[in-house]
Amino acid sequence: RRGSAGTVRALLRYGAPGLDGALEEAHRMLAVDVVAELRRALEALHGPGHPSVVRRTPVPGGVLVTVELLRDGRPFAGQDRETGHAAVATLLEEALGLVTPSEHLAVRALRGRDPGR
Repeated sequence: RRGSAGTVRALLRYGAPGLDGALEEAHRMLAVDVVAELRRALEALHGPGHPSVVRRTPVPGGVLVTVELLRDGRPFAGQDRETGHAAVATLLEEALGLVTPSEHLAVRALRGRDPGR
């Protein structure tokens, strides 16, 4: 869910279980508007109607998207997620021995690392 290819590489190196479920989630996240999902999660916890700010910070393998809710102009709650789900999906497919058609890989690569931009 986090979207960090580096984290997935480390988990794979140590034999993490649950690869099928992780791959399903990575595929789901490829189609999700990360900002909208983070905002929805924050509103579920803190109620709707708060102004918010979005920051995009380059990180190895993608972009860290941060959404913060504001109260009186100051952040009071936030969530973040990386945008490396394409790389995560590819790593998991390889670990599971799945062959991904090259056209699927090309679409992932062409979408870029920050689909919300």
